[in-house]
Amino acid sequence: LLYFTAMMNIHCPNIAELAIESRPEFVDMAELEVLSRALSEGDTPTKLEIAIGFEAFDDRIRNEHFHKGMSLEVFEDLASKLAQYKFQLKTYFMLKPVPGMSDEDAIEDIRMAIVYLDHISQKYGFPINLHLNPTFVAKGTLLEQAFLEGRYTPPHLETVRQATLHAR
Repeated sequence: LLYFTAMMNIHCPNIAELAIESRPEFVDMAELEVLSRALSEGDTPTKLEIAIGFEAFDDRIRNEHFHKGMSLEVFEDLASKLAQYKFQLKTYFMLKPVPGMSDEDAIEDIRMAIVYLDHISQKYGFPINLHLNPTFVAKGTLLEQAFLEGRYTPPHLETVRQATLHAR
């Protein structure tokens, strides 16, 4: 990562923003310190955005279905680390990611995520980007099997609209 950042500064010295996907438990202060210094060495300062696959706000779905093993405490620890360097944070959420979830439940999951992320954003003083992925049925997955058996329907565009009304 540090070698990549050094090469980026040499070959692409005007990069405005670098996004890195990670897991909260893999982000440590020593690396953030070094990245902060390295990103300021290009011809123009480069913003860093750490992207995290949150997937669902519901703990059970996030940790039992997707095996994320991520508590809100771990996520908040990440936010506090990034705030110290004024780095940015992006979260990926899936809309209606599992069979048995109603459209209303999916909208509520995203609403609760928005409320929570807004709280964390206010607490640490930096914006948090929520990237919403309407779940699609990929061939060869358990979701496809549930879809074919009539146990799952993907979110409609109206569901996406309703879920996003809670954010700005």
